[in-house]
Amino acid sequence: MIYRLLTLFFLVAWTNLQAQYKIDFKIKGAEQKEVQFGYYYSDKQYILKTLKADEKGKVVFEDKQKLPRGLYMAVLDNQMYFDVLVSDDQEFSMECDTNNLTSSMKVKGSTENALFYEFQQEIINPVQERGKLSVRLYDLPKTSDSVAIIEKRIAEINTLTDNAWKKYIQKSGNSFLSNLLTAFNGEPEFSYSNEVFFEHINFADSGLVRSPALNRVCKLVLARNLNANKPVPIMKGEIVRLLEKSTANKEVYGYVFTHFLNFFHSFQRDGINELFVFLHDEYIAKEKTPWFDDKAKAQIKEEADIFRYSMIGSNAYDVNLESISGEQIALNSLEFEHIFVFFWSTGCGHCEEASKVLRDFMVQNKSLDLAIYAVYVKEDRKAWADFINQYGSNEWFNVWDTENKSLYKQHYYISSTPIMYVLDKNKKIINKFSGDAPIKNYLEEFKKDKR
Repeated sequence: MIYRLLTLFFLVAWTNLQAQYKIDFKIKGAEQKEVQFGYYYSDKQYILKTLKADEKGKVVFEDKQKLPRGLYMAVLDNQMYFDVLVSDDQEFSMECDTNNLTSSMKVKGSTENALFYEFQQEIINPVQERGKLSVRLYDLPKTSDSVAIIEKRIAEINTLTDNAWKKYIQKSGNSFLSNLLTAFNGEPEFSYSNEVFFEHINFADSGLVRSPALNRVCKLVLARNLNANKPVPIMKGEIVRLLEKSTANKEVYGYVFTHFLNFFHSFQRDGINELFVFLHDEYIAKEKTPWFDDKAKAQIKEEADIFRYSMIGSNAYDVNLESISGEQIALNSLEFEHIFVFFWSTGCGHCEEASKVLRDFMVQNKSLDLAIYAVYVKEDRKAWADFINQYGSNEWFNVWDTENKSLYKQHYYISSTPIMYVLDKNKKIINKFSGDAPIKNYLEEFKKDKR
């Protein structure tokens, strides 16, 4: 159950450039139907306007403000859509048929969109053929004589499509289309390396912010590091390197930075939240992120400080909380080899699962010198008592602080429940876990280590 949430965001500047955009659509099959016009941002899509096409399928989207560069879309009946490139040409027309949007597309007034659809029309049949061949290949036994024939044809199609996007890059020159095609098709075979670090991305092009391209870049960095369990300093180095590249454009820089800030704020794994502190200390506190106003900076600082207090390796903040029986129990008064500080709430299914796992673990490992300091974060005393009796956690140190007089919420990061901090005998934080599954996995490893 989430009871504390920080909303971080980066707002796109829709600046009035004393110009206008006007995009005429004529869509056969969309007569008298709603047409939505929107744009891509990160891995999502957002609708700008919704209009109804006339009896001929015509609809015009326009405004006195010029649109920011990016990949946009026209959505028909919430069922089908086609993409629209927006860069320098912002007064143009597009005509198509809902029976085959791509193949029927005709563009006037926009060279980039015309080339964009020429490219798609050139590769649409080979791509569809490749898809069918891949399905056939999957179903065939490896000993089949057809395997080599199909693999050869797929290789031919790959060469054809590879040559196609490169050809249209040359045709479009230094343009958003060129940067977009390269971003999606020019990625190295093994994603990236220390020597080749996203050289196929033009970080100076703000249009990539309104496309899935930058989101993919950020996720690739995170996946490569997290999936391989690379040390946090290695990940930090790659984040810094990517941020340095993104400074080629202030909007791109803002997007990349905020993507990582949001991720490191919410992802629970050893050392990850510490990267949130790093981004605050090295960038926000040093005035390198001008898009955050004072209120946002203060909110982020507050979050960073909580992470700072509860980072692995820090001394756990001492709290003196009231027990279910009414006595005060100070964390520092407990003398055990290990202490699990367990934050939980009623009405939380994951807390119930974690409590069951902890209960069974304690019953099965009574010889271990450890204790559970279970902090109930809600205010319903009866629900608290019923839960303790139901799940057999009477032997734990069950405590609460309904008014947060101990300031535990300022010194332990509890974005959701359950979350568990593992302390050694000196009350130093040696690990922390969020969610019932990570807690269960840790307990299994803990048990193995103590054998």
